[in-house]
Amino acid sequence: MATITTEFGKLSSKGQRAVYLRVRDKKTEKRIATGVKVDESEISPRTKKIKNFEKAQTVEKLRMELMYKMTSIAPEINYSANMDAARIVSTLIMQEKTESLDFFTFAEDWISKNSLKSTKNYKCTLSCSHQLCLS
Repeated sequence: MATITTEFGKLSSKGQRAVYLRVRDKKTEKRIATGVKVDESEISPRTKKIKNFEKAQTVEKLRMELMYKMTSIAPEINYSANMDAARIVSTLIMQEKTESLDFFTFAEDWISKNSLKSTKNYKCTLSCSHQLCLS
């Protein structure tokens, strides 16, 4: 069975380290960036764990979510000969993307990121469409 552990990246010029989740299966491994950065003072020198509670909780939540998703594909991992860490990660990421795919969420996000003159028209059309779908 694959394991997921926390790992720290190289020390940057700002004195911070990026936090990664390392997926390891058999002899292969793949790192996933968590987006969390910690200062050198926020890492316990003896235990190599994050001292800052919020950051540690964020990383642990991500790790637990991946572990939960990995249990759903466990039979595939155990019985597939060509399943390595990179394939496990890509399967987990694809599973995450398909679960959160919603047209209205995507459209609202797209409208908020674009600065077009017709943004107001798009918002109105989206709102009317959403109302029709709900009724």
